[in-house]
Amino acid sequence: MSSKVSTSSYSPVTVSVDPTAKYQQIKGIGGGIVYYQNWFVAHPNKAAVFDTIFSGLGLSALRLGNWAQDTTASLANDSEIVAAAKSRLGKNFFIEMSSWSAPASLKANASVKGTNGGIKASLLQDSNGFVYDKFGQWWKASLNHYHAAGIYPDYISIQNEPDMDATYEATLFNPTETDSVASYGKALSAVYKQLKGMDRRPYILGAEPLGIGWNDLQKYLTSAETDTSMLDGLCFHYYHSGVQTHSETNRYYYPNDFESAMKGIADSYYGKKPMFMTENCSMHDAETKDAVYAAWIMSNAFNYNRVNGYLFWNLLWGSQTEGCVRVENPWDKSSWKTEQGFVVYSDYHGLRHFSKFVRPGMTCIGESSSNSDVVSSAFVDSTGSNYVIVLVNGGSNHKVAVSLPAKSANGQTMTYTGSIIRTAPALSEWSHLAGSYVDGDSIDMPAKSVVTLVLKAKSSTGTSSVSAATSQNWISMSDNSLYMNVGKSGEANITVMNVSGQVLTEQKTAVENGLNVISLPMLPKGVLMVQTVINGYLHVDKVINK
Repeated sequence: MSSKVSTSSYSPVTVSVDPTAKYQQIKGIGGGIVYYQNWFVAHPNKAAVFDTIFSGLGLSALRLGNWAQDTTASLANDSEIVAAAKSRLGKNFFIEMSSWSAPASLKANASVKGTNGGIKASLLQDSNGFVYDKFGQWWKASLNHYHAAGIYPDYISIQNEPDMDATYEATLFNPTETDSVASYGKALSAVYKQLKGMDRRPYILGAEPLGIGWNDLQKYLTSAETDTSMLDGLCFHYYHSGVQTHSETNRYYYPNDFESAMKGIADSYYGKKPMFMTENCSMHDAETKDAVYAAWIMSNAFNYNRVNGYLFWNLLWGSQTEGCVRVENPWDKSSWKTEQGFVVYSDYHGLRHFSKFVRPGMTCIGESSSNSDVVSSAFVDSTGSNYVIVLVNGGSNHKVAVSLPAKSANGQTMTYTGSIIRTAPALSEWSHLAGSYVDGDSIDMPAKSVVTLVLKAKSSTGTSSVSAATSQNWISMSDNSLYMNVGKSGEANITVMNVSGQVLTEQKTAVENGLNVISLPMLPKGVLMVQTVINGYLHVDKVINK
């Protein structure tokens, strides 16, 4: 594979992949759109913003906040955001919803914010104690309100960071009830009872603490007041690891600090309940190297924590210069510093190396690296023919060889071909199609870079085991190349148009099941429409040519 810089100083590394070592199944990868919703729906270029977030990242998970403290308030903003996701992603994503606060009328401090005037931001108490039943009733009423607005969460968490007394919206719940703070387990029981038998009842996740250090998750789950049979899965955040060597703002750059705590959770709960990392971000202004560390901690999450789902915190953001995509003030175009009014930051690409290619239903499989500089994670689909391998180089320049099984289970010789997608901030490469991969290739990985290999395995008979299907799984575009993942070989008729419907190019080409990379003539950058007819089935997709 060619590189823009000399590779004479690149040292060799081997990453070995073992598909016989099968671990957790992936349920979804994505992130949260929780604050600034009114900014996004008011933005004059919101279609391009939503294209960038949903189509560009290929999300399979979306996190929302439960902001129906007033169960009569408008949910129009969230409804528009979810509709935008559905129009671009179809049904191939789940929604997770967390509550930041109970209604002020149910809280001791009479506010949706954190502790006020020394009064703890927990549930109100009446003559019978904490108002758990009313909290459960509110959760049911709020879900019915979201359902009426066309939003059906697949998973809920009854409280975001119950251990965090924040200055913003918060409700405190302790593992064990105290005089001033309600019990998480008792609140969970109240919600569980209210939702039992509910139409389209969501799965319940818990306990969603601020971090995984100091056994914070385990303290909630092992409390005598928590009946974990009421939880359909576990969720938690990565804002602390229990290792205090580095400050909070630098924690992002030390992903391996989380290894011990991740393994501790996996040792206790892997294989018992699905696990979801529902919030993590840098907590600092965006830096070009963030993509590397976002991908690094994701690799660790899949390999050590054995999470089934991963949700980045701020997919879309507003005033602060952080997150994956930040929109500029939609009501003051004169203040914009960009033509489109939104900025794509480095974290976007770190997340994309997973979210775009690791699809729900894939299985995390065994992997190992000969050099600790290079962190790897590997996934295979249910057919055993489509692989995704993510490589994160946190060290110096390396040339990485990937070792995959030479023989299939029935003894046939296997070959692997596919595409190399690379992010190398030092080379100003972002989700760049860096070349095609064939057996025996070594991949140039500059210091602080990320590579995703999207590979198709074939036996010596020239066949793969992908089942016949008639629909595309996803489609995207970069550098005038079209990426199409299809379910059945055949002929594709491809028409690319601008947003006004003007035809820019048309061509016919043969496609195979799995990933296809199709070169196109020079096309304008930005949002384009791609119409494909494959095996008689029509698809129309919005894509962004970057």
